[in-house]
Amino acid sequence: MVKTYRNFVYKNNNKTNGLCHLTVIKRDLSWTFLVEQACDPHDGDIHNDINCIVRDAVDLAHINMVMSDEDRFDSSGRNRDRYKKEKRDIKSNSTWIEYYPAGTKKNYPCVGNNKSYAIVAFDDCDNPVWSYASEEDVFAATGLSNRILRPGYNGC
Repeated sequence: MVKTYRNFVYKNNNKTNGLCHLTVIKRDLSWTFLVEQACDPHDGDIHNDINCIVRDAVDLAHINMVMSDEDRFDSSGRNRDRYKKEKRDIKSNSTWIEYYPAGTKKNYPCVGNNKSYAIVAFDDCDNPVWSYASEEDVFAATGLSNRILRPGYNGC
């Protein structure tokens, strides 16, 4: 199952809205989140906001891809512990990819005007650890097709 959110709005650390493009892929029990940097720098920086994006993206994936219609409208709170566990399971079984279209990371000398990918892992304290990778490395790490990892946006 693949869901794409062309203008995914998240709350950043400054409690203002950030914007990125998000593709969520669910295969069996594994999840891949492709987070694409938006072109306008005022929309936020996925590199600095990754923890906020993870929080909000997992919530969105849980609502749209795990919960039943009945669960979505249940305001009783009786399933709160189950929902928390389901969200923890999504996060622990997920791979996070940051995608920077050409021209979006001009201030990063390792990227410059070229498109780039980073595989993001999280340490035991939930701190992000980035590994910049080639497109081929990302294909190998996720098993996804290049059709999914090349969203078709033309960059900035």
